[in-house]
Amino acid sequence: MEETAMELTELLTIYPNSTITSQPLNLQDYLSFPLNQEWINFPNAELSAHEKKLLNLLFKNKQINLLNNEFSNDPWAAYLNVPGSKLPTLNQKIRIILFQVDFRKSDYQLSAWSNFFAKMLPQPCLTNLQIDERCGLVLEPFSSDSPNLKEFDGIRQTLDSDFSTNSKVFIGHFWQPSPTLRNILLLEKKFFQSEITTVRSNTFCLPQIFLQAVSQQILAPELLAAYRTELNSYPEIQAIIPTLYHQQGNLSSAAKELFLHRNTLQYRLDKFYRETQLSLKNMNDLVFCYFLLISNNC
Repeated sequence: MEETAMELTELLTIYPNSTITSQPLNLQDYLSFPLNQEWINFPNAELSAHEKKLLNLLFKNKQINLLNNEFSNDPWAAYLNVPGSKLPTLNQKIRIILFQVDFRKSDYQLSAWSNFFAKMLPQPCLTNLQIDERCGLVLEPFSSDSPNLKEFDGIRQTLDSDFSTNSKVFIGHFWQPSPTLRNILLLEKKFFQSEITTVRSNTFCLPQIFLQAVSQQILAPELLAAYRTELNSYPEIQAIIPTLYHQQGNLSSAAKELFLHRNTLQYRLDKFYRETQLSLKNMNDLVFCYFLLISNNC
């Protein structure tokens, strides 16, 4: 009788707290098995004696399929969809862009729409992934020419006109590669899915609607913490935000209060925008950053 192998993705779904590492983890806390050039580690506290025996048999008899055919040629799709997947090599920030497209008046499908959307980005996207018949996402690497919210809305309107569709697009934040990147991207995806039916804007980002999200208590604390961590790396900007907020975004008044030349203030805000895509000249972004700052001090 032919033995049936288990997909690695199935195993990682059953044990979502398992991790793939370059070296085995502490043997007292983890049950570890070699996996190609790496190791897969299962927390001992989550395993019964029977499960430990079963896992030992599976790996001893090589009954684990290491490759998932669906994502074998797309490491970023695997990273987003397969728990425990390794972060692909990356030396720049990335952001997730999610979209929902209504094709009721169109003869096209999502793949055609999303392919044209991806081609309008300044850099080739890292992945272009269909979630279902109406929803998809792309991962965009950072570029100095990356579109802002208004430019993305222009792209969306152009595509909707050409494809006879009605779409909504969520623009995520640019994040540095880190061990928490996958969780942050998935939290942004969850935020998009929870807001898509209620948000009025067709093109939106978190700072634009965060007050609504806070009032509805749908903002994950981990996502706010990620923004707050980034803001904490800009102490010079943290000193500017309260004054600029209390001056209702007026640069001249804020510069006077801060004893700065207006051009100096302008330069610092422009530099912050280039590095984070958060514009403190925009009231939505300013209020959002002020909220992050005061909630950090509470």
